[in-house]
Amino acid sequence: MSAPELTTERARALLGLSPDAAPQDVIGAFRAAVKQSHPDLTGGDAGRFREILDAYRLLQALPRLPTVIPAAPNAILEAHVEIDPKTAIFGGEAEAVLADGARLRIRIPAGARHGERLTVGPDKVAVRISAGADMQVRGSDIWVTAEVAAFLLQDGGRATLQTPLGPKALWISGKVAERRLARLAGEGLPARGGHPQGSLFIRLAPDTGAPESPARAKLREFAAAWAA
Repeated sequence: MSAPELTTERARALLGLSPDAAPQDVIGAFRAAVKQSHPDLTGGDAGRFREILDAYRLLQALPRLPTVIPAAPNAILEAHVEIDPKTAIFGGEAEAVLADGARLRIRIPAGARHGERLTVGPDKVAVRISAGADMQVRGSDIWVTAEVAAFLLQDGGRATLQTPLGPKALWISGKVAERRLARLAGEGLPARGGHPQGSLFIRLAPDTGAPESPARAKLREFAAAWAA
């Protein structure tokens, strides 16, 4: 038995459009129908999906419809919001792109994780955390780079480092100096939704222009006098 002829009326019915639907309603109806029939999704149907595509192409070819069509009819737009690391840490507002292409400012909770989905009306908005020039988020942990006096990477000692998250005091042990990496437990992303409190990892970059501490200067002078 051959498939029914694809008429304008049948194309509208396949997309769930009424006979008097406006041209701008076609794209939204197409996207909704694709979500229900795409063969890559649970409950999808390849035959139905092809019918949906044919119906869309027929309707968009009508002279009264807009000539601009989606660049990739097979693609499904994922609702998402892109935030920087500081917004992930402290929360705030950001502009989300919804599944229908609309843009909306939404509230981001403190401790949002990359890949987490926030409920915004009927949409599940995927969080995407971008990498900043001076700070990255890896899971629940935050990674930054800070300069430290070069002599501290040789002798160790207490230091206060200037980081993108403010000054951080730490003790530079021999192991920390060797690895040039310090970890401050509990200073990463706050706990949220089953995710534990993260850590802050600081990559230590030597600052060769940093002034010598008074204690080290006296030690150097003593060593020089002893050797004379």
